[in-house]
Amino acid sequence: MVLTSVRTTLTNIIEAIDGNIIMTPDIMDAIDKIADSIAPTNWMYDASGAEISWILPGLGAWVTSLFERYNQLNNWLRTSRPNTFWLTGFFNP
Repeated sequence: MVLTSVRTTLTNIIEAIDGNIIMTPDIMDAIDKIADSIAPTNWMYDASGAEISWILPGLGAWVTSLFERYNQLNNWLRTSRPNTFWLTGFFNP
């Protein structure tokens, strides 16, 4: 769900800048947040306001956490269960 939201937002930003879709307030807000090095709101909360991902102060830390979580789960699915786990990667603190 988080990966889909990130992919959709980034695709919409590219399409809006290219002029293929209308620049909506949500897209403009995402552009502003990324420019300020903050994760866009729709990456952390769904439409109802429920938290769907982790909350970190900077975009760099948020994206790094996204990659680490993805890599841990992807490696687990492709290979056998690892000997050690990054425990916080399973939770939204």
